[in-house]
Amino acid sequence: MKEEAPDIDNLLSKAIEEALKNGKGWSSTKEKEEYLKRICDDDYLPPLFCETNEELERSGLSEALSSF
Repeated sequence: MKEEAPDIDNLLSKAIEEALKNGKGWSSTKEKEEYLKRICDDDYLPPLFCETNEELERSGLSEALSSF
């Protein structure tokens, strides 16, 4: 008998709903829109691919990553 693949979209939606219930996510619609605007910018470089401190600073996550 062939196993069915999990419904990834449904699982992701449930995970997002649970995270939001637990206070995760953006504190406002404006914050979400600013984030989406930044990551859609052609000059945006995801922190994962930063090679210098300057690139990491521009990503906006240097402070968060340096707190670990």
